[in-house]
Amino acid sequence: MLNTRLHQKNGSFTIDAIIDQTNQRIWVSNYNFSNAPEFTDFLIQNAYQNSADKVIIPARDNDVGALENQGFVLEGRAEGFFNGDTAYFMSAYPSAKRRQSINLKNKMDQLQKIISMPLKPSNKLPEGYIVRNAVPDDAKALAILYDKVFSTYPTPLNDSEYIQKLMNNDTYFLLIEYNGDIASAAAAEIDAENGNAEMTNCATNPEHQGKGLMSILMNDLENMVLKKDIKCLYSLSRSSEFGINLIFHRLGYSYCGTLINNCHICNTWEDMHLWVKTKFSPIS
Repeated sequence: MLNTRLHQKNGSFTIDAIIDQTNQRIWVSNYNFSNAPEFTDFLIQNAYQNSADKVIIPARDNDVGALENQGFVLEGRAEGFFNGDTAYFMSAYPSAKRRQSINLKNKMDQLQKIISMPLKPSNKLPEGYIVRNAVPDDAKALAILYDKVFSTYPTPLNDSEYIQKLMNNDTYFLLIEYNGDIASAAAAEIDAENGNAEMTNCATNPEHQGKGLMSILMNDLENMVLKKDIKCLYSLSRSSEFGINLIFHRLGYSYCGTLINNCHICNTWEDMHLWVKTKFSPIS
């Protein structure tokens, strides 16, 4: 399903958003308002019209109270997201059912175990493996990897043309090869305007799991991104997956909230843990 852009500008508010059909949500990428009820009513009406059960706004500090008064709830916060200022991930649920998370308590119990573990630097690259930047010619092999790892994904990463489009729009893919085949891959989506980057699209071929490859990729991606004057790194990680959450914790990211039923991955709704990093001293 294709995403569509939602744009509206009038005397009361301005909105730039994505209507995400796959994940049945509206994600507001840029906004301002002088009249909160008109602003939120417009979003909720469009949510109903497009079968979107969730609306998400990374909001600025001085807008949080007004959004809460209109029924939005705070699900997470990312320090440094807006060129050093904090973003507050505010969500509304036109469908009450979408707000109900299955097994959330078990996921939060697992999270507490992860947070109690010590920080740990990434492993050394195992013998025979090579790390390198991905190039457009890798798009087909990357699409095959993502199709193998995920039966469904929030974005069409099984489409090589889509991956090439990302590469041409400030998304940097890094991969690890073994005998010429891609063993693991991840990406950083850079928002240069706001000075943040999302660490995302993490996948390791099951045949190469357990070798610490994703931790190596995340560490190297971080070093790459920080050369571009980025002030905030963040990731939204599947709450049901122990390994990826442990990786971000061990690399010094802070847990900053959980976005309920935020993405549709592997044929189910997933709560997504928000991990944020703004201090970039090496982990020892």
